[in-house]
Amino acid sequence: MTALANTIVENIRQLKTQDEVNTVIEAIKLQMNHLSRKNIRQFVSGDKVKFTARNGTVVVGTVKKVNQKTVLVSQPNLGMFGTTTYKVPASMLVAA
Repeated sequence: MTALANTIVENIRQLKTQDEVNTVIEAIKLQMNHLSRKNIRQFVSGDKVKFTARNGTVVVGTVKKVNQKTVLVSQPNLGMFGTTTYKVPASMLVAA
């Protein structure tokens, strides 16, 4: 964790009322939405991307569609017909 994050956590622990905590939670939600939208704007249909799947393997594919919160990534099946499509949060994607 960075020094900034440590300072923020220490300050959160000093909050005394539910209203103060709710204000901090709302600010965190707004920042998360901002970061998500910033990430989503980096990708367009046809971009080559990669991400780590749940089983730990690295998946390399092509952006098929960019949604509001997720990106559809298409990966051709090697040695087989068709493709596999993954619905991935933009924060997990890296340009390949």
